[in-house]
Amino acid sequence: MPPQSIMNAASSEFKVGISRMKAYRAKAEVLRMIEGSVVEQYAMLWDYCHELEDKNPGSTTKMRCEFVDGETVFKRLYICLEPLKRGFKMNCRPFIGLDVCHLKEVYDGQLLIAVGIVPNNETWVLAYAVVEMETRESWTWFIDLLAKDVDIVNSHGWAFKSDKQKGLPGAFEDIVHNAETIFCVRHLWDNFNKTYKGKVLRNHLWTCAKATNVPCFKYQMEVMKTLDSNAWEWLAEKPPTQWSKSHFKTHIKCDML
Repeated sequence: MPPQSIMNAASSEFKVGISRMKAYRAKAEVLRMIEGSVVEQYAMLWDYCHELEDKNPGSTTKMRCEFVDGETVFKRLYICLEPLKRGFKMNCRPFIGLDVCHLKEVYDGQLLIAVGIVPNNETWVLAYAVVEMETRESWTWFIDLLAKDVDIVNSHGWAFKSDKQKGLPGAFEDIVHNAETIFCVRHLWDNFNKTYKGKVLRNHLWTCAKATNVPCFKYQMEVMKTLDSNAWEWLAEKPPTQWSKSHFKTHIKCDML
């Protein structure tokens, strides 16, 4: 029930007028009684991890806490379930996509996630983690655990795709320095569009990204130069190995942009 419905119910059933804030606080209290407090739920995380490992033997759960003023405070949690891990190693390409989003509840952290690509080009959730902040150190921690779970001994022959998040390039250098790194063209275009606008330039950026061989890519870049020399200069600074099909390595067999 939204707060307005609670206000209407109090008025019609009990002949009492209450404010919207009082209705909101009442709803929050009832939800706390039903679901439990966030503090109580975080206290159950150790049991949750043990239960996952017990019911899914081979799964990886890693939790990191720190002591603050004599109390144990949650910091990070990493989870990779055994069925997802096994399915990825058996059926998926050596290609992993990484992304992050903000958590806006009581714990103001961030959710990191790794996905693979199955043979019919659909996503396969591989592992996820909750961390306090998106930094090189937190990404390194996540990718290190992920690499151990999927048996990345030598990162040569692997590809990682991302939106070039904060700290991620440094984490790649720390853990999988031989891997191919690919950046999402959609986000590349978002940055491009802040300065160089128009449908013609947008379409031609995608034409350059979709070029399937190096001569074709070079030709399309020359066309971009004739359209807007400044746009061409901005794009030429970006290594084509990270955003154009023409420069992707072939052994991964994945040309997603």
